[in-house]
Amino acid sequence: VKVRNFPYSYGRNVSDGAELSVAENSTAHRRITALLIGSEWKRKGLDTLLAATAALPSELQSRLAVRVAGLKELPSELEGAVAIGPSADVTYLGFLQPDDVRNELRSADVLVVPSRYDGWAVVVEEAMAEGTPVIASDQVGAAADLVVDGYSGFTFPSEDSEALAAELTAVMCHDALGQSLSIGAKAIAVQHRDKYNIESLERTIFQES
Repeated sequence: VKVRNFPYSYGRNVSDGAELSVAENSTAHRRITALLIGSEWKRKGLDTLLAATAALPSELQSRLAVRVAGLKELPSELEGAVAIGPSADVTYLGFLQPDDVRNELRSADVLVVPSRYDGWAVVVEEAMAEGTPVIASDQVGAAADLVVDGYSGFTFPSEDSEALAAELTAVMCHDALGQSLSIGAKAIAVQHRDKYNIESLERTIFQES
């Protein structure tokens, strides 16, 4: 008996990289938006992202806008647990419809997936399809296939808020890095689309039947 494991991405609609537009402004001085998506805050590592934000110098905190989709407010368990400075900007968006999620992914400068465990995390693919780079923990399954350090995003050890802070700092402080990561993310999404499409699935099924 042969068993095949097919990625979630079979048949995903990803536009070609030619349609990608990246910000012309330098990331070294403008505000950066970091998006986290998930309602299970502990598994998704919201506390790690908040701790990383708190570890940033106040000047960088003031330039980072953290947006959290899936939660209406800071979980009560985290109140007072993470000392984020008054200059930090954290917005809780609550539940979002799919079109709104896509809009958030498209407008974010980076998707942060600091999960303690994520078997795949399809949101990584969805972000990269929009040309949004990803910073993910090493416990995110999709990161192993899609996130190439320094090309389409970064990976870091799960629960290591200092490592995450360092990667956020890199994106915020290096002029061309955000743009190059965006282009790399889109390129990998297109490659993944072409490799795992409906036609390849049909070939695999009928060749083995």
